[in-house]
Amino acid sequence: MSILVRRMPTHWSGPTVLAVLLALLSLPLAAISLDAVQAPPGSAL
Repeated sequence: MSILVRRMPTHWSGPTVLAVLLALLSLPLAAISLDAVQAPPGSAL
């Protein structure tokens, strides 16, 4: 595993793959936080 982590940033697709993995990991947190903030009733959003 550590060899993959060391080689990924130097590979041509490494930064893209890393960005996609981080986005997928943060997606549940973003969904929870968006659901936690709701517009008051009667507001037009």
